[in-house]
Amino acid sequence: MKFLGTSWIAASLLLAAACIAPSPSGAPLIGAGRFPPFPASVASASIEARAAFRLDHAETFGADLLRDANVIPIEVSLASRQAAIGFEPADCRLVLPDGCVLRPCDPSSIPARTKFTLERIASRAVAPAQLAPGQEFARRSLFFALEPNSELHARDLEVLHLWGDVVRLLDLSRALLVLPLHSGDKLERVCVGIGVEGAPHAARASVAMSVRPVRERGAKARDATGSRLAELERELAQIDPSRRETALRMFTVAFEAVQEHAAALGGSDDVPHLVAISMYADVARSAASAETTGSIAGEVAQELERLDWLELAAHARLGFESSAAEFLARRGGSSDFPSTSKAVDDAALPPALEPWAFVALFRFERARDERLAMRLAATALDRGADRAGELSELERWLEHDSTLEFHCPKCDCALVASLRACPSDQTPNAEFVARPRER
Repeated sequence: MKFLGTSWIAASLLLAAACIAPSPSGAPLIGAGRFPPFPASVASASIEARAAFRLDHAETFGADLLRDANVIPIEVSLASRQAAIGFEPADCRLVLPDGCVLRPCDPSSIPARTKFTLERIASRAVAPAQLAPGQEFARRSLFFALEPNSELHARDLEVLHLWGDVVRLLDLSRALLVLPLHSGDKLERVCVGIGVEGAPHAARASVAMSVRPVRERGAKARDATGSRLAELERELAQIDPSRRETALRMFTVAFEAVQEHAAALGGSDDVPHLVAISMYADVARSAASAETTGSIAGEVAQELERLDWLELAAHARLGFESSAAEFLARRGGSSDFPSTSKAVDDAALPPALEPWAFVALFRFERARDERLAMRLAATALDRGADRAGELSELERWLEHDSTLEFHCPKCDCALVASLRACPSDQTPNAEFVARPRER
């Protein structure tokens, strides 16, 4: 990051914060509404994890670290369930809603005004740990510095990010914590949302992000002029969200920003893009009201449907089952396999996300309709859902965990999930028939 003068960045950020306009309200959103936030508590067969930002952290540390040190303290709890896991704090990452990635800072490097604050920071900091099965640590803190005099600043639950010639105003409760955990020679990346604890606080922000232009003449910021995303954000910064006649344009621009991040998936680390997809989708939904869209409500509804599928697949890929299930429950789940498969196909998801839409649907339906869940799981595998060395969640369920077993309708061959089709006649696994499993 390019470092800027303290007075200029402070003035720009304060100016951006001062010109926040309220979002339009009063008109219902099309579709199922906003997607649930990233879960702040996750659990799997091997681990439990929780993360939170405490509004009252000044009581713990004797100082407001956001105000005094430009540092975000994130409280973490972690428990091992079945196997020993290794945890290295320096490997963790905090992904802000716009995809900006922060690394933990050394607790001893945090400026503090009192000895008490220094001691509390040291005593509460997460240390490298080896957790045996059943062992845990609770309410320890990771510290993420926002690099004073640079492009990031924070206050309360809002992070201000100078990017190009706009300032992004980000909702910290929409950020994501990534915890790399080691078990033997295996690495498991656990993602968890950021809860807000410690004091009464306002409801979630009207949008996960807003952008405002940098208005000080002659100011120089990090050059972000070379991308389509920069152009879109400059346009967003010029839109007044309080004017209903401009809300449709705001929706269109935010939707294109979602597509830009979706098109970038498939690299070595997709997590920042997945988080940014959720943020821009939230901005788009906030602008898409039935009153605003008027005569083209059908077209906007189709785009909102695509946003739903994109975000559903993103949550599934990040490992979030509860938020995906909450959203699917609001929608009523899946009606039948042909119509559900067609809906996913119509959404035209990028290859890196398409199988994960089926994974989310499988997880939701496996306790409701195992026959439908089988077809969803088989399709997810056929379209490229990750297979991590040993039997994946989907393959294990198809071959062992389901109360049903699945056989080829032509030759009665039992389903072998890793083959994706009958080895005798190439009947796709999704066309197999079910019968009670013989135990």
